[in-house]
Amino acid sequence: MAGWIFIYSGPLENKNKINSNSYLYVHIRNIHNMNQKTESPITFLQQALYSPSPPDRLPDGTDQQIVDLYEDLISIRRFIKNMNEGNLSASLSIKGYLGGLLKAQQANLRHMTWQTQRIAKGDFDQHLDFLGDFSTAFNKMTLQLKKAQQTLTKSEAHYRKLTDTMLDVMCTIDASTLRYSFISPSIMSLAGYRPREVMEMSFQDLFTEESAAYISRIMTKYRSRLANEKDQQKNYDCTIEAELKRKDHTLIWTEIIAHFVWDPHAQEVFINAVMRDLSQRKELQDKLEVQATMDDLTGIPNRRYFFECTKKQIKKSQESGEPMSFLMIDIDHFKKINDACGHSVGDTMLKIVSDICHKALRSTDKIGRIGGEEFAIFMQKTDLNQGLLAAERIRKCVEKNARTEYGQSLITATISIGITQLLPDEDSLHSLLIRTDKLLYTAKAKGRNQVCHSSEIIDTDEYRSPWEEAEDESIS
Repeated sequence: MAGWIFIYSGPLENKNKINSNSYLYVHIRNIHNMNQKTESPITFLQQALYSPSPPDRLPDGTDQQIVDLYEDLISIRRFIKNMNEGNLSASLSIKGYLGGLLKAQQANLRHMTWQTQRIAKGDFDQHLDFLGDFSTAFNKMTLQLKKAQQTLTKSEAHYRKLTDTMLDVMCTIDASTLRYSFISPSIMSLAGYRPREVMEMSFQDLFTEESAAYISRIMTKYRSRLANEKDQQKNYDCTIEAELKRKDHTLIWTEIIAHFVWDPHAQEVFINAVMRDLSQRKELQDKLEVQATMDDLTGIPNRRYFFECTKKQIKKSQESGEPMSFLMIDIDHFKKINDACGHSVGDTMLKIVSDICHKALRSTDKIGRIGGEEFAIFMQKTDLNQGLLAAERIRKCVEKNARTEYGQSLITATISIGITQLLPDEDSLHSLLIRTDKLLYTAKAKGRNQVCHSSEIIDTDEYRSPWEEAEDESIS
C-alpha cells in the first residue's frame, strides 16, 4: 500500500537508472492504484447508503452522473431521517417512482396525524385503509373508543338526570382547599345559589362561622389521616351537621355525609359528599327534646331535666368553691283554687306563677316544675343572703301579679318559699331537697306567703319530707 519516492539528478532519459546523483523523479503508481481501489464511484454510493456520516460532496473530477446520483441518495437519506424523527414538513426535490413513494408515505403520515388529532378532540369516526395491519389496529381502536364514548355519554346522561332531579345535593370537594370542584343543580332549591356561584365560594361564605370552623377541623383531620395512611386504599367516612346560610340570608340546618378518597394521580385527597336539608328532622328533634325536657303546661324544665341540671350545678359549684342557693316554692292553698274554680283556672294560675318566677330570675338561674304546684330554683354564684333578697323579690312579684278572673271573681295566689345554701361538703341533690323541703314546710306552717331559711321556730324533726322516701332515680 505504501508508495515510494526516488531522487534522481541524471538525464530524464536515464530515469530507469537510479542513484544518489539522479534527477528528481516521483513515482506514485502504488498510491494511484490505492486511490482507484478506495475512492471508486461504487464506494461513494455505498457510503451514501450505509455510512452514518457520508461525505458532503464528491472529489473534483468525479463523473457528473455519479455526483447527481450521490446527491439524490443523500437527499433521500435526509428526507427519511426527518420522517423518522417526526418532521413531516420536510420537502423532497427528486422525482420519479421512489420519490413518489416517499412523498405518498409522507402524505399518509400527515393525514394519520390529522386523524389522531381529531380523535384527541373526541371525533372517533376516523378510518384508515392505507397502512395494512396498522390500519386494522387503528380502526379497531377507534371503534372501541366510539363504543366507550357512547356508553359513557349514556351513563353521564343517566347520572346527570339523577343529580338534576334528586333533592339531595351531590358534590365533590378538594380537601386541600376546601372548595367545591362539582356540585349538583339541587343546590338551587337547598340554598338558593347556582352551582357556579357555590363553586366560587369558600366554606366560610356558605356556612355560619361556627359550622364552617367545625367542618374545616373535621375535614382537615381526615385529610391528614388519609394522606399519611400507609394503606391509601383505605377510605374514611363521617357525618357532619352544619348550619348553612341561604342566599336570602335565612339559616338552614344541613347534614353532610362525606367520603374521603385518595387520588393517586393527583396525590391528593378528595371528598365525595351528599348534603341534605335537615330542617324538618331538626324541628322534630327539637320538638322531642322539648317534650322530654320541658313541662307541657308551663313551658319550663320538667322535674327530670331540672334535677339533671341541678346535679351538674352542684358538682360545678363544689369544684369551683362558688356558693349556690336552692329554693323550693309552693303555691298557697292551690287545692282550694282547683276545687272551687276547676282545673282550668288552676292550670292558668300555675302558668301565671311560673311565668312571674321565671321573669324574675337571671339568665344563669334555672327554674323547674318538680310537682303539682311545686317549683324549684337554683342560683349559681349566689350565697344565702343574696338568695334571700331574690326569693323575697319573687314572693312580692307573685303576691302583686298572680291573679286571674273566674266569672265575676278575681282569683289571686301567693307562694311560700324555703331557701338554703349548698353546704361545702354536700354533693347530693337528695339531701339538698330534704333540707329545703323542711324549710318550705316551716314557711307554710308559719302562715304561708313568706320566705323561710331557718327551721328554729317550728320543730321539723317530726316532719318527714316526702323526698326522704322518694325512689325517683333522677334525684339519686
